[in-house]
Amino acid sequence: MAEENPEAVFPALTEKPDLTVFDHWYLHCFSELETHRQIGMAAGPIPILAIRDYADRFEEDEAFVEIIKHMDSVVMKLNYEESEKKQAAQKTKK
Repeated sequence: MAEENPEAVFPALTEKPDLTVFDHWYLHCFSELETHRQIGMAAGPIPILAIRDYADRFEEDEAFVEIIKHMDSVVMKLNYEESEKKQAAQKTKK
């Protein structure tokens, strides 16, 4: 069986951005904080108290809090848009 080239299967692997140490830090923190989301009919935002507690634990400043809040708002918007697309697709099937 021939091995497939990962870049051919997943083109995004060749288009991925170069991330700095700081980018990796924020992505790590964000992924940790995402576990604090409230889940109901849909996932809610990361609670601000969870973000502030995390910032305090790692002695981060207000800029950290704002960056994480912004990242969260982008993810929430993307999730909402994806949900809307799925609902529209289901309506067209009926």
